[in-house]
Amino acid sequence: MTAEERLARLERQTRRWNLILTVAVIGLCGYIGFREFTVTGIIRARELKIIGDHGRTIVHMTRDQEGDGQIDTFSAKEEKMVSISTSPTGGMFNLYNQMGNAIVSVQSNKLSSGSVSVRNVDGHTQEAMTGSPSQPRTQLSGSLPFYR
Repeated sequence: MTAEERLARLERQTRRWNLILTVAVIGLCGYIGFREFTVTGIIRARELKIIGDHGRTIVHMTRDQEGDGQIDTFSAKEEKMVSISTSPTGGMFNLYNQMGNAIVSVQSNKLSSGSVSVRNVDGHTQEAMTGSPSQPRTQLSGSLPFYR
């Protein structure tokens, strides 16, 4: 084999390796870029705040001190209006007035039955209704008439 033939063979091998390396780099960059910009469908976070146009919190998703989930929604003035949470006995839903007082609560109680509470503007209970496994009828307490 002459020096020219050896040189030609080395040049072909070099071109082949350059082509293979170029394709590998382009493929790797494409894979990384594609993976980086695809939507996975899952957001993993310990806490999530959705902020409005003026930097105020609109929705806050977190957990309480016991580790149960909680979602709070806020007004434009950043006052809590709705709260949805979980507890060891089940779920809870609270509505608040503009003064920050809970005025309606729906939750499961310690007997795994439902409870509904309606409060006045100051947050004091006016009417409450709870279910009980031992008493199939509705139990009402309070001073206001309850409309069904």
